[in-house]
Amino acid sequence: MKDVERPLKKRGLKEAPLMGNVLKDLPITPDCILSSPAVRALTTAQLIAGEYGMDASKVMTLPGLYMEPASKLLEAIHTIGNEYNVVFFVGHNPGLHDLAVSLSGENIENLPTGGAFGLEFHCETWEEAGRENAKKIFFEFPKKHRKDKELVTKTVE
Repeated sequence: MKDVERPLKKRGLKEAPLMGNVLKDLPITPDCILSSPAVRALTTAQLIAGEYGMDASKVMTLPGLYMEPASKLLEAIHTIGNEYNVVFFVGHNPGLHDLAVSLSGENIENLPTGGAFGLEFHCETWEEAGRENAKKIFFEFPKKHRKDKELVTKTVE
């Protein structure tokens, strides 16, 4: 099986909705979700969109998100239409990790699988987005929330 065709594993099928729930609790709502065309990334994007109750048409694939370096991911950001204010990217490491580090200036050792890193850009257009106007707004990952959700599940049962 080609890498791009690899499905989301059982753990990912549990953690993607968990992360969608975590993100939904933040004061942000995506206008759209741009995903790598890889099956596992697209499935993740769809599960996150489901947690938001988003229409499936708001999840779009962007071939430029598949296994690209940070510089290419920044180019993809520059092509986002200005009708969108909040955009989620679903893609792959090491590119997303390197992008988060380079734009935020944060020393992040690892952006784990299923992790979400949020940046806010203080600019007028996506084309202007860059290190000079980026600010980290969140860094969330499944392990940080997994135990809380498991405890809630055990209590409810």
